Amino acid sequence: MKVLLLDGHPDEGRLTTHLLDAYAAALPETAEVTRIAVRDLAFTPVLRHGYRQRTEWEPDILRLAEQLDACDHLVIAFPMWWGAEPAQLKGLIDRLFLPGFTFAYHLGDPWWDKLMQGRSADLIATMDTPPSCCAGITAIR
Repeated sequence: MKVLLLDGHPDEGRLTTHLLDAYAAALPETAEVTRIAVRDLAFTPVLRHGYRQRTEWEPDILRLAEQLDACDHLVIAFPMWWGAEPAQLKGLIDRLFLPGFTFAYHLGDPWWDKLMQGRSADLIATMDTPPSCCAGITAIR
């Protein structure tokens, strides 16, 4: 099984990194693991033309696309900030998960083809809630 681990935290050594360490350690020894930190990729995270005109992929996105296409299982770990993933990870998803690569639209109907069918994925999203929002809830620290 080929597993792609994607660390979506913009900083090194954060909780997402350690959670991916634990995830990788729990995989069978036969698993082929590729690990990528979004923060280490050189790309423009802005989808400038929407889906109307595809922006050419930078070399790092092209390599990631090849690894995504080859993997059996994808794991994305990221912190939830203000209800969403960090901007760089969101930009990567916008640039990578495009029609013609991960899915294909049908002309004349609202459905699409799943071009990544047969693969699985896990999302690991960490989040923090201020204590004032958890009145009456006991937190383990």
